[in-house]
Amino acid sequence: MNYEGFIREFFGYLKSNDKKCLKLIDKNKKLVEAYFNKESDPKIIKEFVNEINYSILQNKGNFKLFEKVLKNDSFEYVYSLFKNSNILIDACKNGHEEAANWLITMDVNPYIKDKVGRSALMYAVQNKLQKVIEKYGTDFKCVMLEDSEGNNALYYAINNVSALDYLKEVDINHINHNHETVLMYFCKRNIAYAIKPLIKRKGLDVNIPDKEGKTVSMILVENLKANELDYIRQKKCNFNYINENGESVLSVLIREMYRKNHPLQSYAMFARIIICLIKAETDFNIIVDEDENTAIMAILIAHDYETFNFICRYAKNIDFQKKNRNEENATSLFLKLDLLPYLVNPMLYQDSFDFKYVDQMNGNTALILTVINKPHFLIDGLQYHYSSINDVNVHKENALIIAVKMNNYFSVELLLKKCAHVNQQDDRGNTALHYAVQMRNIPIIYELIKNEANPNIKNHEKQSAFDIAQKLGDRKIIDTILGRLSDDDFLKEKSALKKGQSIRPQEIDEYLYMNTTDFNYRFIDDDCSKQLKAEYKAYIDTMNRLKQYIDPRYKDFVDDMILFSIL
Repeated sequence: MNYEGFIREFFGYLKSNDKKCLKLIDKNKKLVEAYFNKESDPKIIKEFVNEINYSILQNKGNFKLFEKVLKNDSFEYVYSLFKNSNILIDACKNGHEEAANWLITMDVNPYIKDKVGRSALMYAVQNKLQKVIEKYGTDFKCVMLEDSEGNNALYYAINNVSALDYLKEVDINHINHNHETVLMYFCKRNIAYAIKPLIKRKGLDVNIPDKEGKTVSMILVENLKANELDYIRQKKCNFNYINENGESVLSVLIREMYRKNHPLQSYAMFARIIICLIKAETDFNIIVDEDENTAIMAILIAHDYETFNFICRYAKNIDFQKKNRNEENATSLFLKLDLLPYLVNPMLYQDSFDFKYVDQMNGNTALILTVINKPHFLIDGLQYHYSSINDVNVHKENALIIAVKMNNYFSVELLLKKCAHVNQQDDRGNTALHYAVQMRNIPIIYELIKNEANPNIKNHEKQSAFDIAQKLGDRKIIDTILGRLSDDDFLKEKSALKKGQSIRPQEIDEYLYMNTTDFNYRFIDDDCSKQLKAEYKAYIDTMNRLKQYIDPRYKDFVDDMILFSIL
């Protein structure tokens, strides 16, 4: 029998599971030994092994005949080549479980890799071939084989999480060619259910960045994975890490929450993320944008006052003094913005509140800004912090002059009680009394005169407050200046004046200019869309429900994994 006839007849029997193929080998022993030894044509032997492999993959489960053939003494060299072929890889790749389960009993080399660098174990993990996983999952060399992208078998468990329990002998912090750990790899592909099993592994480092400097925590925030973020919090995650591009968890959060060029996300999920970051004692003083604004400043710039209030209440060590590149800080932004009164009081309890702030553009002090925009904050602000009460801005205005210009009796009364310089002259030579007379505010004139305001001081136009009163010809103003206004008339004038009512002239309104960039933020205010308002309301509701996990008043608070179980 010639070679071609032997091959044709041999594979005909083998594929039909006919034992005659064994007799055929014995009958043609010399031919077999001539064509299938170490010195034979390698091309012929390779084709023969490939045909056997193909036959195995076509077989539906009975491999006893194949095993007898391969272990035949005449096929010793064929068997050695077979064991180092791609047969196990192909069986696992095609999900041929019966073939794969048999092959792992045949001493097939598990360290072989195909053209793209993948091993049999990688395909077995991918296709959930359990016996193969159990066989080689504890083989360190096998598990640590890398494909062309530097991924080992762990990375192939992305859709087979249970395989992770069997891949024990592995470096859990292995890094592929993109500088991704398997945890990073899973997070980027948004495979949330695969993260928890990885978190349980000892020695897991959750802080390894990828080649772009992004960490797992940044990716999780981008994908709004609050639960998973809380898992890594308990693995000593460094939420304060800043990469070379200036990115941090907080910069990513700010971008996702406020940038208009990002799709509107579920704000309720942002609440959970913020709660997690507060629990982790994340530093909200980290710079998050090109203007060097801190996270807390960016939140103010976006007009997200509820979040600002919440973080100030529960986060630690908020720095109201840290300035951006334009010399603004959280204190100045807070004072310049129109926050609701109930959001103001918590600021008093911030040790770093910058009562010594001075605006670089116009020299306005924190006290002057308070008088302009936060008069309801004044009574508490002055309780302990009034050393700068007589400081002046570039126009030589002190807080008292500003209060008078704004027609705010309440502020004037408080400032005078704290011994504000009543006769300070601005760069026009006017005193507070000049402006009070011009505005015909009798209660304020009364208070100023009572506190020794000098009605005869001349301004740069050579006019005193009394001169102005005489030109106006208002008898009550003149009587008030001369101390002749009766108590009853004073009380009538005072009751007619709405206490604390302010009028903000345009020149003073300009003092509230914020030297910041809005970075195309999606503002949280009355002009925002109905969808955003609805999302924001759900966000605030969620945050209020979850605050028990960070509020020290809740005695039963424990640091565990139930942070988001109530939702």
